[in-house]
Amino acid sequence: MGQTLARRDVDRGLRFYKEQRFEEAIECWSRAMKGTKKLLQKFDILGFLCMSYYDIGKYRDMSSCAVQQLEIANQADVPGMHSEAYLNLARSYEKLSEFKKAISFCNDCSQYETKSESFQGHVALCLGKCHFGQSDLMRTLQNYDKALAKARAAEDKVLELLVYSELGDYYTALKDRESSLSYHTRASEIARGLELATPNSKYHRLTAVNVAVPCWQLGRYNEAMEHCEDAMKMAITCADRPVQARCLLNFADINRKRNDLERAYPRYQSAFSIMSEIGDRLGQVDALAGMAKTMAALNQWDQAIELNKRSLITAEDIGNTLRRLRCHYRLEGIYEALDDIPNADQHMLICRRLTDRLELYCGVCSETIAHQPDKLEPLPCGHLIHERCLVHLSRSTWGRAGRKRPCPSCRRRSAANPAMYT
Repeated sequence: MGQTLARRDVDRGLRFYKEQRFEEAIECWSRAMKGTKKLLQKFDILGFLCMSYYDIGKYRDMSSCAVQQLEIANQADVPGMHSEAYLNLARSYEKLSEFKKAISFCNDCSQYETKSESFQGHVALCLGKCHFGQSDLMRTLQNYDKALAKARAAEDKVLELLVYSELGDYYTALKDRESSLSYHTRASEIARGLELATPNSKYHRLTAVNVAVPCWQLGRYNEAMEHCEDAMKMAITCADRPVQARCLLNFADINRKRNDLERAYPRYQSAFSIMSEIGDRLGQVDALAGMAKTMAALNQWDQAIELNKRSLITAEDIGNTLRRLRCHYRLEGIYEALDDIPNADQHMLICRRLTDRLELYCGVCSETIAHQPDKLEPLPCGHLIHERCLVHLSRSTWGRAGRKRPCPSCRRRSAANPAMYT
């Protein structure tokens, strides 16, 4: 009798999930967990719970369910169970900005036979997101390229959409707004081809909030607001806290760019509050940065410095070098405005060191990248150059037909001490 009731609760939970009624689905599955003694059924229910917790931003609960999945996998020793449990652990820890742990769990997936090209693509995608969280730009692109190849091989449109979304975020961070908009638009086009009245509707709100970012950065504020408003309506209906936080962050950025600073600051605070609630520390860094920019625009220098330092501490804690660099740039600018040359020089030197570490230089012209908006071009190795500089690598070397010039950054690496790059 208990097993029958548990099966009914599982089916009801799936119906609720399809209708995006996540809390009710979680309630049904939690009840089903108590009513079944079958290990395989428990494992599947925990997988459903992981899925729902991920969608509404309860990443700590998701990691707890994934740990239980792993315990069951150790008992049952069924092929495929370990890899699924490890991937769920990796995805939850990536969202909690525990990137080293997430990478370790992704690597654990490779110890077991994976089920499909699509599954391998999701592992590569998660690895790429973790490396991006650590500001390892080369490995990020390598894993995104692998995930995209797996998505196309498996004809997995959802995975392809997710990869395009991450590539859009990647180029947003590097201030290549045209490429960012291009990738987010591709993701949005795929989402429009998915049914709205299914669990796939989450991709509609995700792509809507994503495409808003390059829009406002390109000065298309009204269009960005429309995308965010659509995403926010859908997110509130489904209690999608991560998308709500992203929408608030976008609203605040748009308000700040329009010099509506009184509306911008409380929206940054609201975004920070939700990101703290769900454990998104990377998002907290961005919300604090937005608050710091607002205070600087108001000439509230002490508060701007304090908020930048809070953002910097969190960025250092999670190991995100790119965001650390942004914090030091802002602090350098503030101290220059205050005519505090010693502190400004100190942050300038740190910026140079971090820029060198991240290799944020075009290998062709040697100018910095990701500091000012510019169109970038990735090379097969993962290094980035200005798109305008690509023509110089298209020429044959010393008149040898068919032999193209190598990546300048890789060539310099090989000429230096290899131990520096291990």
